[in-house]
Amino acid sequence: MSDLRQQLLKQLGNHLEPSWLAVARKAIIESFQLGGLTFEELAQQTDFTVDELKTEMLRHNLNFRYFVDEIRQSLAMSYVRNPQLSLVEIAFLLGFSEQSAFQRAFKRWTGKTPKEYRSFNT
Repeated sequence: MSDLRQQLLKQLGNHLEPSWLAVARKAIIESFQLGGLTFEELAQQTDFTVDELKTEMLRHNLNFRYFVDEIRQSLAMSYVRNPQLSLVEIAFLLGFSEQSAFQRAFKRWTGKTPKEYRSFNT
């Protein structure tokens, strides 16, 4: 599974962006299975103070909650395309407490349930 995460991390990144963004993405992805992380924890992971991270995120037009949701959505769409992963596994990998919560979020993101999306995209 870590190979898939690494591949997706590379897809989400951009070689022109600051290195702290890659560190932030990695920390967020790794935190999903542990229940997520707070803004304060992300600041520690990126070696910023809370105020420095706020400044950097503003400089890059990023909102913490939106940033986390965007990463979760990108991973969800990639994971759903992988027929070897069950929808329950995907929900767990993305830090959802229940598969139904994952399905609601996925439908909000794509307009389709994960099962519908999978049948059209695999």
